[in-house]
Parts: sequence; C-alpha cells; structure tokens
Amino acid sequence: MVDMNSFVIRTIFNLVKLKNISKCSYSTTKKHVILDELQAEDKPAFVIEPKYNEDEIRIMRNKSRLNRKHENILNNKKPYDQSVEWYHDSVWYRRRMLGRYGIEAANVSPAIAWPTIEEIEDVKEKESLLYPHSIHEALKEIKEKKEADAQKIIKREQEISKVIEKFDEWKLALKEKIKKKTIAKYEARAKKQKSLEEIKEKYGYNINQRDARVKELLLEQAIADKKKKKQQNKEQKTKKIMEFIQKQHEKEIEEEKADK
Repeated sequence: MVDMNSFVIRTIFNLVKLKNISKCSYSTTKKHVILDELQAEDKPAFVIEPKYNEDEIRIMRNKSRLNRKHENILNNKKPYDQSVEWYHDSVWYRRRMLGRYGIEAANVSPAIAWPTIEEIEDVKEKESLLYPHSIHEALKEIKEKKEADAQKIIKREQEISKVIEKFDEWKLALKEKIKKKTIAKYEARAKKQKSLEEIKEKYGYNINQRDARVKELLLEQAIADKKKKKQQNKEQKTKKIMEFIQKQHEKEIEEEKADK
C-alpha cells in the first residue's frame, strides 16, 4: 500500500514538472542581428530635470559656510570676479590683485604695476624733504656723529677714573664724619646727664626727665652753656688776634732795627 502511494506521488510530480517545462521556449540556433546607428543610439525613455543648479549644489557642498569671497581667499583665488566696491577699480587695488594672484586672475596689464610720472615726481619730492642731503653729506654727518659720541664716551670714562681715584679719600672722610658724629652724640648725652646731676644737686631730690619743669630747666641750662661756649670762642678769637698783632708789631720793630 505504501509503495502504491509513493508511485502515485512521483507520477504527479513528474506531470507538474513537465507542464512547467512546456511553458518555456528555447532557441536551438544563434542569430546575429545588426542595428543601424539610430537604433544603436541610447535614447532615454524619459528625461529627469535636475532639482538644483550648479550654484545651489556648490553652496550645499560648502560645509564651511564661508561666503564666496572668503572661500576664494581660502583657495588662493581672487576674492571677486567683478567689481563690487568702489575701490575695486582703483589702481592700487588692481596692483595688489596682480601681485597676489597673477596676471590671469587680476585681468589687467602688468604695466599697471609701474608708477606713473606723477607718482614718481611725488616720491622724488618726498625724498628731497626727508633726505635733503646727498649720500656723501649724510655719510659725513654719520661719521662726525660717531666721532662726537666716541669723545663723549672717553670724557665720561676719564670722569669715572677721577672719581675712582678719590674713592679712598672720600671713604676716609666719611668714616671721619661718622666718628665725629658719634663722638658728638656721646658728648651731648654726657652733657645732658651732667645737667641732670646739677639740677638734682641743686634741688636735692631725684627728678623725672619727662617732667615739663625739668625740660624747661634743661633748655635753660643748654642756652646758658651755649652762651658760655660762645663767649669762650670769642675770647679765644680775640686772644689769637691780639697775639697776631703782637707778632706783627715785634716783626716791624725787628725790621726797623735791621734797617738802622
């Protein structure tokens, strides 16, 4: 029974397969077909119009978001193909474009780079005002200035040498001055102490140096000592004058005796 069923199934499968094969057509011979030029030409069945033009595509491709001017500068091209500002037609701007981007980019004659007669005259006038002397005169002035500067340096070095020579002398003088000042300070302190002792001996009790009365007494004592010292100096000066006069008088007497 099983064998019978399998036989039936195989038979049905072969019939279906044969039916599908009969639908196909096969060519047993090769045919060479020659087409003319019109038939061989590619003709699209329909034309697709572009959605964007070239400028729009370039803008979309420009991810840097730079404008046309800056993009050209970045790519080392002339910023503007046509004049936009008033100075784009000026001579100096065209010269700049010529020097920076070349003849083809600037689209001007190289002769524009050469100055005009008026510009040459202006330059000559400026040079005559800035540099009124000739080259020989300028070199002479530079030489004289260098010599004057050298003389100043020599003079300054000589002054410094003199100062260095006197340095030891000034050093000793400074030490002597400091010494005298220190001695005067100790003498003033001793003098003040002596005055305090005299005041104490006069009043018979210890006194406070910060007391206002004591300060007045010390001031009076200082004034009295100053007057006393001044009188002594005056007497010494008078004594010296008298001695000088006496010597001169004795000298005159000796000269008179020598003449006789």
